[in-house]
Amino acid sequence: MSYNYIERLRAVKETLSELRKITKPKYSRVAALAAAFVFNNLFEECWKLMNELLIAVYGYSHDDRTIKGPARTLAVSFEVGLIDSPRWKKMMIDRNNTTHDYRNQNIEYFFNAIKTEYIGLIDSFVKKAEEEIGKLEIDGE
Repeated sequence: MSYNYIERLRAVKETLSELRKITKPKYSRVAALAAAFVFNNLFEECWKLMNELLIAVYGYSHDDRTIKGPARTLAVSFEVGLIDSPRWKKMMIDRNNTTHDYRNQNIEYFFNAIKTEYIGLIDSFVKKAEEEIGKLEIDGE
């Protein structure tokens, strides 16, 4: 059995901790730019962790086309209850938009969304991922 999900969960938690530090103070352009960068990496780690858990816990296959890419992985994760909010789709859209906001015209919006909504959604997912991984560890003993 592959234990990539354990390392990925550790990375998600560490990156989430860093994002909290960046978003703790009030908005500043520098903090917002840093938050967008860290958030992009965190989102990538999250959807890839979801993908790995769909395979390890829910019986999907590496070759299953229904979980190829972040949009499909998020949709299936919501269907099976791995994530509990359809707002992940909006998070994915905002993540993509931060990448293409070359002049950082919307950086204050992204900073506030990350701080007020997306960190909470990721927290909820981390708790669920820990539960699922705990079940795998118990079953594997």
